Formats: sequence, C-alpha cells, structure tokens
Amino acid sequence: MNIVVESVRELFGFHRYEFIIANLGIIFLLSNFCGGLLYSIILAQGKPRKEVPLKERISFRLLLLGWGFVLVFAVYFHAVLFGKITMSHFIFWAITLVSAPALAYFGSQLTYVIFQKKIEHNRAAYKAGVDKIRAAKAAQMTAATKAAADDKAAAERKKKMDAEIDAKIAKSRKEHKVGQI
Repeated sequence: MNIVVESVRELFGFHRYEFIIANLGIIFLLSNFCGGLLYSIILAQGKPRKEVPLKERISFRLLLLGWGFVLVFAVYFHAVLFGKITMSHFIFWAITLVSAPALAYFGSQLTYVIFQKKIEHNRAAYKAGVDKIRAAKAAQMTAATKAAADDKAAAERKKKMDAEIDAKIAKSRKEHKVGQI
C-alpha cells in the first residue's frame, strides 16, 4: 500500500493526507468495479425482469452519488485542508471520476460473459411471459368483442321481434276495434 501512496504522491504532487486520497480513490474505483460485477451476477441469478434504461438503474444513481461524494471531498480537501488546487490534482480527480463508470462497465461485461447463458435465458423467459400475457389479453379482447357482437345481434333480433309483436297487436286492435268507443 505504501508503494501506491508514494506513486500517487510523486505523480500528482500530493504532500499531505496522501493516504486518505489514495484510499478514497481506490475505494471509489473498486466499488464501481465491484458494482459492475454484481450487476450482471444479479441479472443472472435473479428472476426474469424487464430491461431498465440506464438512467433508471440503481447502479447509475449510486454512481452519481459516488461522484457527489468524491467531488465534495475534493472541494473540501483543496479548499480547507490543502488550500489550493494544482493542475496535477485536477487531473487526478478527473481521472478518478472518468474511470469509475469505465470500471463499472468493464466489471459488468466481465461477469456478463461468464453468465451470458443464464442472463439470456432470463431475458427470453421475461419475453415469453410478456407474450403470454399479451396473448391472453388479446384472447380476452376477442372474446369480449365477439360477446358484444353477439349481444348486439341478440338486441337487434329482440327489437325486430318486438316490432313484429307490436305490429300484430296493432292489426288485432284494428280488426276488433279494441279500445274504440
């Protein structure tokens, strides 16, 4: 660990609190890498589920939270503890922030290759489940449409029969002069 601290100190010109900075960078980058690893493992071992856009994933939100923590620490470190920021410090923090999502993606792809069959099986199972639900809804809608058409035809037949009965009653009244004085 001392080698890492010394190399960071020499490369980026940190003189105080090098251990804290090196540990923060390592923890932040490793947590993103491990998060990427776990994402594909969870996809493989979990239930079939809907694909979620990147901005709605918890991992994306955690990345933003991590960026926020790193930025707050960098501002605090350089404003309060160190008193200034040099170009090498800025490059260090920029590399840390930019490499975090790259490491998360790399970790995710690494485990995706390992669990590809299971992940694809889960995706296919989800799609089959959705297709089954859609087919059931389509069948239900078809049955409802057919029932509505049958009801409409039955209503028309009833209306026609009522009209015939009314016509017979009217004819019978005319012939027998029922209701006339």
